[in-house]
This record gives sequence, C-alpha cells and structure tokens, in this order.
Amino acid sequence: TAAPCADFFQYACGTWVRDNPVPADESVWYRFSELDEHTLAVLRAILAEDAAEKTPKSEDARKVGAYYAACMDEPGIEAKGTAPLAPEPAQRLARQLQTLGDPTRLRQALLNYAGNAVKFTEHGTLVLRARLLEDSPQGLLLRFEVQDSGIGIAAEHLGHLFHAFEQAD
Repeated sequence: TAAPCADFFQYACGTWVRDNPVPADESVWYRFSELDEHTLAVLRAILAEDAAEKTPKSEDARKVGAYYAACMDEPGIEAKGTAPLAPEPAQRLARQLQTLGDPTRLRQALLNYAGNAVKFTEHGTLVLRARLLEDSPQGLLLRFEVQDSGIGIAAEHLGHLFHAFEQAD
C-alpha cells in the first residue's frame, strides 16, 4: 500500500513482489520466469524425443534430433578431446567491453545485423560469428560476422553500407 505519486513501482508491483520472492537459486525473478522455465522444459523434451526416435517424423526432426544428440553426448565429446571454451579470453573481452567499449551500442549493432539477416532470409541459412583476431596487451581485435542466404545487396550499394544514416534498399 503505497501512494502512486510517492513510489509508483511499489504501488504497481508491490503485491506481486511480496507474493513472489526471488528463489534462492536465482539472481532475478520476474513475471515470466516460470513461463520461461516451462517453455525450456517443453523444448528440451521435444529435442530429447527427436534425438531418441529411431524413425523420425520428418527430415527436420531427424536433423534436429541428430544435432541435439551430438551436443548432449558428453562421453563422445570428451573422447574426441574437445575442450570447452577457455574462460580467460571471454572474461577479458567482457571486462574490456565494459571499461573501454560501449556494450549497449555493440549489442544494438549486433541485434540490427542479426535482425536484418533474419528479415531478408526467408529460407536457407543464417550464421552469426564472433572471432578473436588478435589478443595483445594493447587489447583485443574482434570480428563479428553475419552470413546468410538472403537476397543480398547490390554491388553498387556496398560502398555506402557503413556510412552514417544511409541504407541500401
């Protein structure tokens, strides 16, 4: 019971916050957390079912099942000697982006690149990559790539692509 002009958040959300405490194993909890957890559980069940099926319902189900099974095959992955990503470069990158770069603008740029790729790729492939080109005491040199099988950009527009306030139609 708060006055809306004094504490609007408490006025609007106080009852929900009081009745829905953050679980001990979570750092945040919001209205859609339970829905997120349920959706992920359903997706995992579908993926596991596709991976376990001997005769998949479709070619897509076969591919999804094979990919999921390959990713979840920890003994097979370990037998191949595949190592997880080393945390140090990722941690260093995160620190440098927070102190030297602008994570909000980087996130916005990457989302724009990915969004355009999705928008112009009706079918086919879409690949997002981040590559570490150089790791030196002066800093990291990164390359972000978007590869898709969309409609493409006409050659005469490529030279203007990364100028401010310009767009290729």
